Amino acid sequence: MPYGTPPTFRGKVEKNAISYDTSLFANANQAVLDNVSAYNDINGSEIGIKNGGGTINERNDGWALVTLPGGESAFWVKESALSFDFDMQIEDVDPY
Repeated sequence: MPYGTPPTFRGKVEKNAISYDTSLFANANQAVLDNVSAYNDINGSEIGIKNGGGTINERNDGWALVTLPGGESAFWVKESALSFDFDMQIEDVDPY
């Protein structure tokens, strides 16, 4: 069984490329699920509670089709339950 902390990706983003405009999340393809009810279909049956960072595969009338890492089948969640608060530190490095 693997263990340990996976390495983080390091890179550089120019300050002028960072935005705090939350309207940009309307088309985001990644989200965080924190105790979110999952459904087998839009307005379908609840199949459980999901947690973790997932990929948004499709959006439809206030719902999002999401997959989590690990090969589990896709499931639907209400878009209002999605979070885009990726809890990670970002270093502000001024190279000049």
